[in-house]
Amino acid sequence: MLPSQSKYDFFLILDAIIYIDVSGCQWRLLPAEYPKWQIVYYYFRRWGAMDAFAELEDRLVEKVRLRRGESPQPTIGAIDSESSRSALPRSQKGIDGNKKVKGVKRNIITDKDGDILEASTTPANIHDSKSAYALLAMLVVAFPWIRRAYADRGYRGNFIEEARHDLELT
Repeated sequence: MLPSQSKYDFFLILDAIIYIDVSGCQWRLLPAEYPKWQIVYYYFRRWGAMDAFAELEDRLVEKVRLRRGESPQPTIGAIDSESSRSALPRSQKGIDGNKKVKGVKRNIITDKDGDILEASTTPANIHDSKSAYALLAMLVVAFPWIRRAYADRGYRGNFIEEARHDLELT
């Protein structure tokens, strides 16, 4: 719950958080035009705990879709994955044998325009079909009006039948 009066400009704090994210700079190296880094970090942790960033992202996607003349809620999702190298400890990464990459795998579901609806990260040795079911379950919870999801042939096995039966997707 945000106080009605605050000595900090929340838009400036959000701008500082976006600056950190885009530039990759350290918190302590935040430029002087922003509030002190400790204040920005405090709100980053607080808003993150409240899941405010996910809610903000959902609202932005709705506004962009409305601006395009589309329904604010997507009805179709497309799932895919990408393996990339990682500097994480050995226990948190794996080897994707197909792509010869040692690292992590990003699993993403987008709407038809490419706006990210759900995402997760797994070790690269986890097969697409294994991580996709949990990601689709998160999608159905967050966007209950989605009834169709597309995937490439990398998603095989019982995954398609299970998603159709359990999650009521086509």
